[in-house]
Amino acid sequence: MLIFAFADMARHKGKKLQERLKTGETPSQWHRGNPDIPEGSKDRYRSFIAEQLALIAPTPEDEQNFPKRSTDFYRAANAWLREETRDHTAYPLLFAENITYGFRRNLSGLKPTALVCNLLVLLLCVGILYFKPSYFIALPNMGEKIYLTVAAVFLHSTYLMVAVNEPAVREASLAYGRQLILSCEALIRSQKSNRTK
Repeated sequence: MLIFAFADMARHKGKKLQERLKTGETPSQWHRGNPDIPEGSKDRYRSFIAEQLALIAPTPEDEQNFPKRSTDFYRAANAWLREETRDHTAYPLLFAENITYGFRRNLSGLKPTALVCNLLVLLLCVGILYFKPSYFIALPNMGEKIYLTVAAVFLHSTYLMVAVNEPAVREASLAYGRQLILSCEALIRSQKSNRTK
């Protein structure tokens, strides 16, 4: 129950961070001029997605003159792709990128809470060392355990401060978005294969 509660809190805070950073959905990767995916591939993928959605794909002029309408098309494309690629055994790379993004997003969302918890643990350890309560002093190897706990708090806090940050979340979001668009390749092949049967 407690683990589920913490997982739910991490997801909630991660979602809030995602809204603020505008990550998770990366329609900009579809736009012409974005270097994440070769233009020739994106042209084929646009045509494929337009056929699936029964919509007209944005032209270069549309992207320039009607950016919101174009972005709506690309958001719809990503939504369709997510539904079509839910089988993680068929799309293991996409699944792995999604896991990485979710982990980084949720961990970044929890960062302030985790640092506060680390501070409380550190203060508790300092209090035990300073006041030497009889209950704790009577425990075997208590001093050694306290120092190990303090070291773990410092290492964990250092990791949070150095490795857990918004650029890491953005990087994972773009990697997932790129792999999501590239999944068109497998879907196109699958569709052609079904047609020839």
